[in-house]
Amino acid sequence: FNHLKLNRLEAHIAIDNINSIHLFKKCGFKEEGTLKQYLKFNHKFHDTIVLADVKEEVS
Repeated sequence: FNHLKLNRLEAHIAIDNINSIHLFKKCGFKEEGTLKQYLKFNHKFHDTIVLADVKEEVS
């Protein structure tokens, strides 16, 4: 965070991508909510989960 002068890192992950969600949570990211039909792939819209890590929350 300090080296790149970042305050927040955020990930938007397809809700059915359980492995990626688990990986980000294992790295300390917190679930902030769901965005309905946010991502489009394979000609369909998909819900995404928003995960974030904020500088002051990093241990």
